[in-house]
Amino acid sequence: MSQSNHEAITNPKKLSIPKYIIMSILTIFSIGPQYFLNLSYTVGQSVIQNGLHLSTQEMLIPSSLSSLAFAIGIPLGRIFSKKFGLRNFYLSLVFVFLCGTIIDALSYNITTLIIGRVIQGLSAGMLFLTILSAKFLSFPNHLRQFFMFSVVVGLFGASAIGAIFGTISLSTDAWRWLYMINICCSLLCLCIGFVTLPKQKAEQKEKIVINRKGLFLLGLLTIAFAFPILNLQEKGFDSVYVWPFLVMAIILVAFLIKNDSRKEFPIVPIRALAKPKAVFGTVMAGAGHISLIVIFVGVNGYMRTIKNVSFIDFTYFYCCFFIGIVLSAILCALLYDKWGAGILGIAGSLLTVIVSIKWSSIQPEASLTGLNLQMACLGFGISMTFISGAIGTLFAGNAHQASSRSASLHTIRNYAGAVFAPFLGWFLYRLNANQYEKQIGQLSQIDTISDINAKKAALLSTYHGLFTILLILGVMYVNCIDRENGNR
Repeated sequence: MSQSNHEAITNPKKLSIPKYIIMSILTIFSIGPQYFLNLSYTVGQSVIQNGLHLSTQEMLIPSSLSSLAFAIGIPLGRIFSKKFGLRNFYLSLVFVFLCGTIIDALSYNITTLIIGRVIQGLSAGMLFLTILSAKFLSFPNHLRQFFMFSVVVGLFGASAIGAIFGTISLSTDAWRWLYMINICCSLLCLCIGFVTLPKQKAEQKEKIVINRKGLFLLGLLTIAFAFPILNLQEKGFDSVYVWPFLVMAIILVAFLIKNDSRKEFPIVPIRALAKPKAVFGTVMAGAGHISLIVIFVGVNGYMRTIKNVSFIDFTYFYCCFFIGIVLSAILCALLYDKWGAGILGIAGSLLTVIVSIKWSSIQPEASLTGLNLQMACLGFGISMTFISGAIGTLFAGNAHQASSRSASLHTIRNYAGAVFAPFLGWFLYRLNANQYEKQIGQLSQIDTISDINAKKAALLSTYHGLFTILLILGVMYVNCIDRENGNR
């Protein structure tokens, strides 16, 4: 993080509340709402869809573009936070996020919903590394382990809480109140930030050089990704709105890496990930991000279409996931200094693998108690693996390059997540169609009941395939940790 931001945090206005608590509040309630909305939107999608009279395909657009906006916001935030200083940058972006939330809360069609979600994604992405770095510097050395606790509970926990509140929105058949909660969070951040964040002095301002070519390439890359993200599931790979833009995106990635490798001030400092440990840590974090997508898509579908659980059972299910995250955060805080990222990552990976094996052959009669326990294990395993990969990358080399490694890791994982989600949707749609045809082909006589059973069997087989992907990702974790430890 920049020196000016460091000085700003180490010279706060005198308050009775410790500065690391203030910075934790400013972080959790400014970035957490984006994660909260992502999952509450996904889980409670049908309520919004019915309320605004939208199609299933239309409902994918706001969340997809919000994720993409968050991804491009991370490198942009790293650049412009140095120019404007922490106070001005933070307060401005929280206000922008607030405006996006208000637009969504008042949405009456797909256009306003998209505009609001994109504004939220971009502003939260630009804030992400800036406020996380400031928060890290605010923690005294003897409490640094609790920084990990607050990050895991605050950000991973926000996703789990979003899922919980998404199930509540299903039971209440209302969704605008979710955005009202986030409006309150933003107002809280504006009030606390205005009082506590010191103004930047003139001598603290940094002169930065903007890599305009890299910025242009990153913008083109994001636009190129947007076309297949929005059109793949409906039109398929052979559409002119998909494959040409994927080819273009691959070419632009190569140009961006080449450009940034030669610049003193790269947009995405990929060269900071030159060491194998940093590469494997990045892969772990990226796979953890993708695993979260797989988990929420899989369990949301299985619990609603196969188990057909009540709203209260659905809520308990996601509460167990949150409990697993909290336990993971506690262990990270207490044992990281003793065990390190490797052992903690292995523990999380093995739990993920065990549950994935179980779920890759899950049946409709699976007990809710067992599923709740397994969901808690996944919350523990995925968050533990992700934080191990992120922290391992952060400390994998020269300390002066730590912020650059972190910026590259989070940019890569968020772009990977934004692009992977529609590919996963396309894969599941094709797999389900093939499984349904297979089930129908085995029937000698087709009537209404047999057709319903065939559709349910096809869906179950599809979820088996989805959880097999989660198993593959779990094996990737273990392999990455083994190689990471081997390259120490």
